[in-house]
Amino acid sequence: FQEPLLLNTTVYENAVLGLKLRGLSNREIARRLNPWLERLGIAHLRQRNARSLSGGEAQRTSLARALALQPEILLLDEPFAALDPASREALMRDFAPILNENKITTVFVTHNRNEAFALAARVAVLREGRVAQIGAREEVFDRPASEAVADVVGIENRLSGVVEDCAGGLASIRIKQIRVKVAGQIEPGAPVVLCLRPESISISRGNCPAGDLNRLMGVIIKGVTPGMMRQRITLDCDGITFVALIERQTCVSLKLAEGDMVTITFRFSAAHLITSH
Repeated sequence: FQEPLLLNTTVYENAVLGLKLRGLSNREIARRLNPWLERLGIAHLRQRNARSLSGGEAQRTSLARALALQPEILLLDEPFAALDPASREALMRDFAPILNENKITTVFVTHNRNEAFALAARVAVLREGRVAQIGAREEVFDRPASEAVADVVGIENRLSGVVEDCAGGLASIRIKQIRVKVAGQIEPGAPVVLCLRPESISISRGNCPAGDLNRLMGVIIKGVTPGMMRQRITLDCDGITFVALIERQTCVSLKLAEGDMVTITFRFSAAHLITSH
């Protein structure tokens, strides 16, 4: 659960509860539980009262209780939602290899796309109680089936256009005044929505080599929004707005600021086309 449901007793007594209810011997209980207390980093807390634990420690206790039961299916309802960022990241780092190594079928409910991408092999996007798309993680995040799914998985650049030409596995797309190329095979004349992740856009000053890149000139219309890893930049390219997430060091070295004219590039294979209806 989002909030760990723990009894007002020790960490060990909370973690052992399911095994006790199954009537296992103390020896079998220790054999099953102790490795999970060690693996989840709470063995040293076994005699601590559960009410004195931090959020991360309490959630680790709940996970130990569940994993010790050797479940066929593990159901997790936003288990990291109530944790502070540092505890969440630490628990995710420890929990991901546990799932991979133990091959436990796990249903993990989350509103955090980073958690979904880090932990899941398959992702299902729910909209209004219905499955909007289900598939391999990369398929759902990189090739959404609809604009609604694209929004959920964090694709901010969604641009309506028309296929002008298609040859050699490349579709030429007209979006207002600009034209871009996208890897794919779609009938000319088809209305499409071009989906492009902000982190797939690169920014530079001056000319760039052609290669398999789309190149557009743009003006930074909103100041660089600071971020620890990437910084957010909003650009105008001939009346079309693009949002880019650029490595912080790149922004510093280029000295990017509002009003600057820059070149934006993205690979033909980086964009995804959704057929519009």
